[in-house]
Amino acid sequence: MAWFQLVRFKVILDAWEKGVNPSGNSTNPSNWDFSSSFFFAGTVVTTIGYGNLSPSTVSGQVFCVFYALCGIPLNLAFLKQLGKCLTVHLGRLKRGMVSVVPHKQTVEALAVSLFFITGSLLFLVIPPLLFSYVEGWSFGEGFYFTFITLSTIGFGDYVVGTDPGKEYISLYRSLAGIWIIFALAWLALILNMGARTMEHAIGLTHPGFKKQKEEEDVSKKRQHLTLPIVITESATCAGVSPCRFAWQAIGVTETAAAGSFDCNARKEETTSW
Repeated sequence: MAWFQLVRFKVILDAWEKGVNPSGNSTNPSNWDFSSSFFFAGTVVTTIGYGNLSPSTVSGQVFCVFYALCGIPLNLAFLKQLGKCLTVHLGRLKRGMVSVVPHKQTVEALAVSLFFITGSLLFLVIPPLLFSYVEGWSFGEGFYFTFITLSTIGFGDYVVGTDPGKEYISLYRSLAGIWIIFALAWLALILNMGARTMEHAIGLTHPGFKKQKEEEDVSKKRQHLTLPIVITESATCAGVSPCRFAWQAIGVTETAAAGSFDCNARKEETTSW
């Protein structure tokens, strides 16, 4: 009897290492169907990494490494662009409310509050309710999963679509992955707005901090404006045009520079530089 249990345990262990859910039924025979794979790909590029699903073969692990190296930067760029789109819509909301409320500060406060409340309902309140209904969790457990996911902590103690006793729709985990992407973009924008609010509050309570930040901004602008003057003066001393001097300073030959920018055609480069 003990020998039979040992063999059974080995079979279950081998099945789990191959990506097959040993406790699954006919509706969920594998951890690597399209929906689960899409969800796993999303947790990789968002660096959540629940840990309940991972590649077990060498080829799968190697592919996962290169996929993460390419996917994480692309996902960050995508979240940045998505955040810009949300910022544009927030600006449109502010401009639309200006015609109703003439006070600018009041409009900004109302627009930010409306944006925050709407996003909270879409990404922090409604999803836990749906997860609680589908997974059989309490609302507290659903909200806990939502927070752990969007904060990219990803403990893995609660993961959607992993109960072998439930029959899920085919796109359930894929929709959860899409929710994660958009919720992360909204949360990043909220955190950015919170950081700006804190800087503004610190500037009001500590004038020295605000003065130091303004001096740093002025210093950066001065450095940006000083570069054209330095190039022009150095080119005058060398007896060449500022354009040609700049190309030589960065190590570009005159022949190569002529193919992309005609130095002889523009003698006065002071205004352009």
